[in-house]
Amino acid sequence: MPPATPTFGKRNRASAAPRQNLAPTPAAGPAVAIPDQAAFFAAARQEIDPPDTRRKIVPRSFRAALLAGLVVAFCLAGLDITKAAAVDPALEPLLKMSGLLANIGQALPYMIALSLLSGARTAATTLLIAHRLLAWRGESGYLAYAAGGAAAAAVWTVLVLVLLGHAPTHGWVLDIAAGAGAGFFYRMFAGATRV
Repeated sequence: MPPATPTFGKRNRASAAPRQNLAPTPAAGPAVAIPDQAAFFAAARQEIDPPDTRRKIVPRSFRAALLAGLVVAFCLAGLDITKAAAVDPALEPLLKMSGLLANIGQALPYMIALSLLSGARTAATTLLIAHRLLAWRGESGYLAYAAGGAAAAAVWTVLVLVLLGHAPTHGWVLDIAAGAGAGFFYRMFAGATRV
């Protein structure tokens, strides 16, 4: 018998080695259920920091209403500056008295300042009414305050139109959008507390 030559590599090993009878592999066990990650992390968060179930309320704040009104008034004054604004009939007596009616360029800063103060005061008044109604209903969300501000602005514009016959200066859509912005900023500046 010739001496056995050593074999190297997989090809020669398989052919040279006699084939052994391998035992059958055991059947796979039942499938392991992988937990839902979102549910797992939500449960872990509740264990670490339980949710606060107290009700949120937005405090009544005249300062927040005035600040929100000023933000909206600055935006509206910026729109007034970009277009050629006519003299408001309510300002004519004041401009005549100061001698600025002839020169609108000099009167423009006074008109802007007065429109800012008027817009802030109007927005603050309507926002405090909207806040009272929203607090009565228990609403404290940003979207609720934006919708409340828009509704208050729409009611205010309709009242001015019916009682004084004065159409909105900036148009219906812009006045209602300004009310929504004022409501949103009021909610942001006033904050919320849990009770």
